[in-house]
Amino acid sequence: LIMSVKSKKYGRDQEYDGNKIVNSSLNIEPKCFIFSDIATESGQVYTLDLKARFDYNVQKIALKTDTGSLTATLKINGTAITSLSGIEATTTTADYTATALNILAPGDVLTLTIDTLTDSPLELTGNIEIKRT
Repeated sequence: LIMSVKSKKYGRDQEYDGNKIVNSSLNIEPKCFIFSDIATESGQVYTLDLKARFDYNVQKIALKTDTGSLTATLKINGTAITSLSGIEATTTTADYTATALNILAPGDVLTLTIDTLTDSPLELTGNIEIKRT
């Protein structure tokens, strides 16, 4: 059942399906993280969502290191998200957009794997923009 409701905040009609507002920027959420224990070797895996609680798409990721640089891959259940494989993080914030294989269902696991390290970064900061589906 989809019904139309007027948004109190924005004063315009929104569609509501009983669980969430449909086709709205209100369904977009950030997931922020800081990893302060980057090892000296590649292959580290960081869990960003141990068990998804609802359906969502990974839209974008932003990454930044404190020193040096690294490359990383964002994965769902071990499968790389298209366009988010081998992405680079440096001391300047970089933004990347997912293009496919970016949909999580309840129970899925979202991880970030460190592929390579250069000049010993110690900390990785980032956020992921997700959109509930």
